[in-house]
Amino acid sequence: MAKKGTIVLDPGHGGSTKPDKWSKPNNATGKISGVLEKTMTLDLARLVRTEIQTQAAAAGHDITVVMTRDADVNPKLDERSAMAANAELFLSIHFNGLERNAPEKKTIRGVVPLVRWFEWIKENGVWMDSQTRLDADEKFAVSVQKAVFDAIKKYDSKTAMGAVQVDEWRVLKRDFLRWKALACLIEIEFIDLEEVDTLFNIGPNKDAVRNDVAKAIATVLIANLP
Repeated sequence: MAKKGTIVLDPGHGGSTKPDKWSKPNNATGKISGVLEKTMTLDLARLVRTEIQTQAAAAGHDITVVMTRDADVNPKLDERSAMAANAELFLSIHFNGLERNAPEKKTIRGVVPLVRWFEWIKENGVWMDSQTRLDADEKFAVSVQKAVFDAIKKYDSKTAMGAVQVDEWRVLKRDFLRWKALACLIEIEFIDLEEVDTLFNIGPNKDAVRNDVAKAIATVLIANLP
């Protein structure tokens, strides 16, 4: 059955300045290659966009892909999330780093999805069911996580599925509760580990790994459209 909708891809970070108190130009960095997370997120988002367009054309889907950035710039996080006002899906793409999150754990691995906790709010005099939206976002997040995990596992059996994190991530602010978009942030492995940096940036399979991850993300995003 043909699908129709808008998917927003949010390549994390970017640019060289901090436009608000939450948004950093970059966080993680490749252990050996020195490749920056902001570069990897944009490259991967472009691959996902191309794959969505390819699959949509082949299947007769009517899908619009919106990028929160398509250059080395750093939009405010509120500006990024606002692009999902009329979208069905919002995916923020990031790569993780041990030095930032768990410097004491030198062997931690895995794909980690994040969703935002919703406060109960009143909209037009009606209390909105934030738990229902949280459950829907968690289901969406796990489907993206599993797709990425399966793609990486073909090349590296040491990858893992991290627990879903529910947090006050600003880019996932609760504008989404008023909107229809399912939303999550995906942390795709820890690039400041040598084996992950090799896998994605300098190893012999780097192009295949990136392409397969992009294809997996595109496929699961299309599957989550109504």
